[in-house]
Amino acid sequence: MKYEYVPNTIRYEKLNMSYNNYLEAQILYKKGFEKILSSIYDFSNIDDFINNSNLKIPVVYDNNTNFYRNFSSLNSKYIYLRNNIHIENLTIDELNYMNDCLINKIEMDEKFLLNTFSKVLFEGDFNIKINKNSNNDFVYGNSLIFELAYDAKKCEMLDEVVFLEKNKDMLYHMFSDLISSKLNVNVELHLYDAIPELFEVNEQLNKGVNI
Repeated sequence: MKYEYVPNTIRYEKLNMSYNNYLEAQILYKKGFEKILSSIYDFSNIDDFINNSNLKIPVVYDNNTNFYRNFSSLNSKYIYLRNNIHIENLTIDELNYMNDCLINKIEMDEKFLLNTFSKVLFEGDFNIKINKNSNNDFVYGNSLIFELAYDAKKCEMLDEVVFLEKNKDMLYHMFSDLISSKLNVNVELHLYDAIPELFEVNEQLNKGVNI
């Protein structure tokens, strides 16, 4: 499989894996964990709410360049899981299990995902700056981070531009309370108004690292 753009946080050189196998493993883990998320909340409800507004909120069509959206299985055009997939943080035994799943083309066990997601998905106990070009796009690193995206450049009226910003908190609580309670995690929602730019975590910047 050819990937036109992938997160520059990948650390496949730490593992005895090829570049493509590392990415396939990330995708397998992502889809497995998103299956758990989808069992907690039906994310198509987000799309239904937006579509029922009678506004035409433009979808961001960047699947060829956005790893997170391209391989999302949350059944939504607007929201997807934004966490990086740090499979290099798994133990040798855990990596061997994951590799067996890849070779045999089987899904990862739910218990395995629930026991490992915090070290695979979380960045650390510091703030993360999602968008390098903004001074306000910070989220907490030890969180499940969701991104709500629309293409502001294609909006035809002001109501479309401000709709998601005005309704962000309500949309957040539509899914975050359930997920936070079920998985005992912090949940963050980041709003993108254009094609996202993806940046590497820089652990030197404690006040707001980039991902």
